[in-house]
Amino acid sequence: MCNYVTKFLTPVQAACSRNLLGSAWLGQMGYANYIQPPKWSNTAVIPYDPPVGTHIEFYCSAGVGNVLLRAGDQDTVLYGKRPRKDIWDRDNEDGVISAICAHGGALDISSNPADWDRCRSRCPAAKPEPPIKIGAQLIGYDSPEKWDRGHWEDESVTYGCENQSLVINSVKGLRTKSYSCQADSAYNTPTGGKPWPACTLNPTDPYILTAIKLLTDEYDRNIVYREKLKTGGIFGFGANSIEALLFTYAIPFAICKIKPIRELEGNSITSSFQLSCASSSS
Repeated sequence: MCNYVTKFLTPVQAACSRNLLGSAWLGQMGYANYIQPPKWSNTAVIPYDPPVGTHIEFYCSAGVGNVLLRAGDQDTVLYGKRPRKDIWDRDNEDGVISAICAHGGALDISSNPADWDRCRSRCPAAKPEPPIKIGAQLIGYDSPEKWDRGHWEDESVTYGCENQSLVINSVKGLRTKSYSCQADSAYNTPTGGKPWPACTLNPTDPYILTAIKLLTDEYDRNIVYREKLKTGGIFGFGANSIEALLFTYAIPFAICKIKPIRELEGNSITSSFQLSCASSSS
């Protein structure tokens, strides 16, 4: 009697699912794809799941044709949406992410959305120039490496005053102003006659202004007090007798009492005072 053992072999998937290529997250990031049939195929368009060996190119649907063109040693950027993260194929600056359908129905690049970045616009390396202001010039404040390159959408460039003792628009401590690269491949710096930030003197600290006002108000009250001394005196004493003590001398860390003394000398009354002080530590 013969025993037969039946083995069920799982066939190797020989195609990549179109559902994978058309995943919702790819569309949300702005990608479309172009399927290039393998060389052994006799068709220019594959209406079915692309077989192993098929080249798939992912590009930004809002930036078709907007890729980096090379002319000798010079690079020319045609603006539009481009993949910011392109690390899986040989050319990381062509604006296209290339993949191949491999055995098992998977691409030879990551299919994890966390490994991708959305399509973004790219702003030119040349930055908008602020108007010339002698002695109060606004200049680029980024490092030379950052300032001299193009910027991706949502990246920012920073301006500041050439004279570092100045501030922006009279705001105390505000030294820089940043602008970002926008979806239209332009920086959102002032345009259409709108003013650029101005480099101005650093304003006086408001606490100092408050202190000056308090001192000034106190001085004004002292002037009124002096006038009262000159006209009528206080406690029967004239300005000449106690003004020097009240406005010239200061006895720190002491508590002092002034005791008026009146004496009758003949037909006139003389006025004097007695000063006694006790240390506040006693």
